[in-house]
Amino acid sequence: MRLPAFGRRHLWRVAMIVLMLLSARGLVATTGCSSKPKSSIQYHCPMHPTYLSDRPADCPICNMAMVPVPGSEGAPVGGPTGHDDAPSTVDGMPPPQNLDDHSAVHISPTMAARSGIVTTEVDYGRLTHSFTAVGYVAADEARVRSVESRTGGWVRFLHVAATGRRVSAGEPMLVIESPEMLAAQQEYVSAANALDRVGVDAPPEVRGNLEALIASARSRLELFGLPKNSIDDLVRTRQALARIPVLSSMSGTVTAKNVVEGQRVEPGMTLYTISDLSRVWIEARVFENDLPLVAIGHTAHITLAADPAYEGIATVTQIVPAVDEATRAVVVRLSISNDDGRLKPGQYAEMAFESSAEAGLVAPASAILDTGTRKLAFVHRADNHYEPREVTVSAASDGMVIIKSGLAPGEHVVSQAAFLVDSESRLKASIAKAIPSGHVHEGD
Repeated sequence: MRLPAFGRRHLWRVAMIVLMLLSARGLVATTGCSSKPKSSIQYHCPMHPTYLSDRPADCPICNMAMVPVPGSEGAPVGGPTGHDDAPSTVDGMPPPQNLDDHSAVHISPTMAARSGIVTTEVDYGRLTHSFTAVGYVAADEARVRSVESRTGGWVRFLHVAATGRRVSAGEPMLVIESPEMLAAQQEYVSAANALDRVGVDAPPEVRGNLEALIASARSRLELFGLPKNSIDDLVRTRQALARIPVLSSMSGTVTAKNVVEGQRVEPGMTLYTISDLSRVWIEARVFENDLPLVAIGHTAHITLAADPAYEGIATVTQIVPAVDEATRAVVVRLSISNDDGRLKPGQYAEMAFESSAEAGLVAPASAILDTGTRKLAFVHRADNHYEPREVTVSAASDGMVIIKSGLAPGEHVVSQAAFLVDSESRLKASIAKAIPSGHVHEGD
């Protein structure tokens, strides 16, 4: 069975490593014993300087053309170009970094395409940090009111007999029969009748006492919750009412009902809860690692699983200063308009948050290999060599990272199959370390 080209290549390299190691230990005679005359010029691979030859050829490790060793007999001084300057560059690219465990590798365009190697240009741009969270719809606590009993008595009639009903401010909710309210009304009627009997000719102190008694009785009626129109009727008719209505404190939807007809109620008892649902909360659960991306005033796009057509924008109004120990999440409350009533308390919602953008040199996150002690990226050079670079990053979002150092604008980095290039780079570096300088020669 014929092996694929990529497999044959690696098998050949393994065989070469074994032969090189044996040759380095003197167990296998080198092929440099040919009877043909050898040149006095020594050649080596620029990428693997420990591999030496007595004639020009291609390096069997990376397929790069071998060049004369500077300073050898007949070789130009200062490298292949004959100039005593800095290390040579290829098409103006800087020389590779000195990474002991990695080496630049040559991969032909055909082999790169077969291996799925893809490069991406590094350039300046902006990152927008985004994440999603889930939560549920809740009534805005600042828009919730309760309807309470001001006096003790019995419920004789319910105008609102079920939750979910919309009511208006001042609308009757139920009727209570209250002995305390009846006694307060009778006290007012008695004081008013006494003031009428004494007339205007009564001594000032008598009229003053009666007027104070009337004012005190009226205040008691107001504190007991007797509606203003009922008080006006009492002043006009002087007829006390045994049964009085309890009115709605605001416009909204009845979300809780705690009474039935005939029930005994006590002062301070909550009879109904009314919520204004024209504006509601979305209570999101944000994990603590995403919390730095959220602030008061930020907005989020709201979608509903039960209503895919719904789209809304909510604003962060509160971040609860506590982390749930079980879920490691923080409650973030967002406010959103609900005039159409499509958002219902208890309904699940999904939020997409976006934070402020960050500018810098942007590269794909897939191009960064984290070794645990440092981060590497492989730069594609013009001579089809892939050079390892140590880089530092500052932020990551949506598959992209901000590069702080190690790369320059316009360079191309391996963004797919970087692990294959990394394995090749480690292999070449290991071969270079295993073969002592001058022990391996290329034969005829």
